[in-house]
Amino acid sequence: ASEIKSLFKNHILPKFGRSQISNITVSELQPFFNKIPKSRKKELVFTYFNACLQKAEDLEYIKKNPIKLIVRDKKIKSIRISFSIEEQEAILKHIKQNNFEFYKLILFYLATGVRRTEALSLTSDDFDGQIVHIRGTKTDNADRFIKITQELKDLVFKQGPIFNYLSDYVTKKFKEYLSDLKISGT
Repeated sequence: ASEIKSLFKNHILPKFGRSQISNITVSELQPFFNKIPKSRKKELVFTYFNACLQKAEDLEYIKKNPIKLIVRDKKIKSIRISFSIEEQEAILKHIKQNNFEFYKLILFYLATGVRRTEALSLTSDDFDGQIVHIRGTKTDNADRFIKITQELKDLVFKQGPIFNYLSDYVTKKFKEYLSDLKISGT
């Protein structure tokens, strides 16, 4: 919710905050979207603004959602370069020396392949023997069960939340460690 508020406050309201929703036109929207650099933020601004205008159309406050006529950037998939085994070993060694709790999280990511928020939402209730219930974040049917080694379970398992980090902190800290090692990749 705070991300949505931030997007509206920083991007949409400065340009359209004083406009009546029925007066917002494609000719205003197109340059607005063209000025936002291609990024996840641009996609989110589009998604949330579109949802608002679509709701206005559904409630018949406007006749047609003008965002539907915007010419959008083509999505360009970025090429992701995965870490080599040697890089993974160097990353784990470096993090283990600097922050053992964070090391356990990164080791869990590497061993299971779960998404950032999936690991951060784990609690002791998600463990049943050597099986971890991963509550998927992409779709309603994304839940899955992953078998882990007893060693990994012994390392990370504790009562209550397993990893006490905010997702933004994880990203920032991990990038710092990669920078320390002069390693790039995902």
